[in-house]
Amino acid sequence: MDLRNPWRLSTFNGLHLGKGYGMITNLRKRCVCPANFEMPKVLMPILERMRESVSVLKDFCPNETNAIDYCKHKGHWLKPHVDDRQISGTILVNLSLCGDCRMTYARERGPCEIYKVLLRRRCIQILTGESRYSFTHSILNDDLLDPRRVSMTFRQSSNP
Repeated sequence: MDLRNPWRLSTFNGLHLGKGYGMITNLRKRCVCPANFEMPKVLMPILERMRESVSVLKDFCPNETNAIDYCKHKGHWLKPHVDDRQISGTILVNLSLCGDCRMTYARERGPCEIYKVLLRRRCIQILTGESRYSFTHSILNDDLLDPRRVSMTFRQSSNP
């Protein structure tokens, strides 16, 4: 348990508990600020394994991660959004730690395309290219398939 960086209720992208590590993305000021909390060292072997196992991640060096804790019975959810197209980098990696869910992808502009993707606990999801830039992603409360889901999203952020 990290007492210096407790879970906080977030309503920015839906309703859930969250905490962040590494660089801080300030969307209002359009900049990346120094970290308040360093990336946990326990994540380094996991990130190295991802780089070794997935070719598109071989040069991925995230400097920011957000942990999100969803509780189904509290009505938690993730609103449809596209992570910032300039600050958040070209690759987003989401690691599901516990709890299965269905994530909804919807084409943001153009013809209507909607996909529901099952994300099982312990899976990795990589958004790049069209999935990263052209589709919103979200999780409805009804699509939380277990009482609790915890995930971590990794980004390689930089100033625009």
